[in-house]
Amino acid sequence: MLTARDLGGMMAMMPAFATDGAADLCATNTVSVERLRAGVDHMVRDGANVIATTGSFGECHALLADEFETLARETVDVVRKRIPLFVGVTSVNARETVAKMRVVADTLPTACCWACLITFRRRSTTRCGSFANWPSCSQSSTS
Repeated sequence: MLTARDLGGMMAMMPAFATDGAADLCATNTVSVERLRAGVDHMVRDGANVIATTGSFGECHALLADEFETLARETVDVVRKRIPLFVGVTSVNARETVAKMRVVADTLPTACCWACLITFRRRSTTRCGSFANWPSCSQSSTS
């Protein structure tokens, strides 16, 4: 499990590496896997100490569910545990957040990957950590 001592240096904030037609309102499959794989590997080789993606800088709300899954799985595959990777699961609704948590949790056996869950209720709560320490989705409450 990662601790604060494992984190330091430069944190690279990774974009979604969009396809050429991603700006089209009707576009789907807008993650360029080729660009993503080259860009992420370049970040790691150039000295990034940590990578964060799908955060509140755009990707958390702009990607379709299958695009999020593609981005998460491909990023984990490229990083290959070389450095810590944060995959954000922030969403505008709790059900989508839980669905994203499942995608990241399914990816965990092959990666060093954490996520931060932020749900917006009457008061905001933030829960960060590895999925190994989180209750299963079937035990979680979304109320």
